[in-house]
Amino acid sequence: MTLNGGDADYPPTDEAGFLDRARTLRIPDFYEAIKDAEPIGPISATARPRTACGTTIAWDAGRRGWSRSGTRCVPSTRSTARG
Repeated sequence: MTLNGGDADYPPTDEAGFLDRARTLRIPDFYEAIKDAEPIGPISATARPRTACGTTIAWDAGRRGWSRSGTRCVPSTRSTARG
């Protein structure tokens, strides 16, 4: 099972914290499947760069209103814990 986090909301790397985070998922099936399971190894954490892309809006002085001017990509960090 993999838990993801971002924006300084990193997934826990201890068993109790991992289960607590799994309990908060929208679909309880994942927590129910692992709550009594025996781990086969330690929880590991990784962080990898990620790019967030979206549409930027710019003011067009020659026209009234907003117009689309392109896209933006912002690097961010995504953190993952696996248990």
